[in-house]
Amino acid sequence: MISVAEEVNNMERETRNKLIEFIVFVSVLNIPFLSIASTIGFETFLDSFEHPQDYEWFSNMNLQGVTSETSNIIVQKTHHPDFTLTYGDTIVYFQENMGFQCGQIDLVSTECHQKIYYIILEEQPLSYQPVFEEQVVGKILHTIDNDIWNSLTLELWQTATMRLNLISFFSSN
Repeated sequence: MISVAEEVNNMERETRNKLIEFIVFVSVLNIPFLSIASTIGFETFLDSFEHPQDYEWFSNMNLQGVTSETSNIIVQKTHHPDFTLTYGDTIVYFQENMGFQCGQIDLVSTECHQKIYYIILEEQPLSYQPVFEEQVVGKILHTIDNDIWNSLTLELWQTATMRLNLISFFSSN
């Protein structure tokens, strides 16, 4: 026969073990999210759940201006509600004969109600490449080293943003 004290002790031990299991489970589950949130910034991380279609992760793209060590890039697309471009931003743009390119904005002008961004060409430092507003895909927010952990967390982040929507968690419906 088990005494009441032993039974309470066993229940406390079981409860403590289950609590520890739960904490470990939640911690392990959240490590990739905490890692990517600290890498891309918490504001971008949270906004990506509210506007999942406005962010894109590109991996192993050989874009002019992005080094091979940082081949993972996070791009905010042009249709994001808060999208703006200014001097010094690095943009991804599409040229019909060259494909996707990237470059840093050195000059912005408006001609005939159309914005034109001038990019300095790396191979010719005194030459500018005009990029029209409709050619711009988005701006690079972050470059991330290409390693297995970053690739895994980025893949998980992109999948989660497409499957989940932060607003749905807090809606009262």
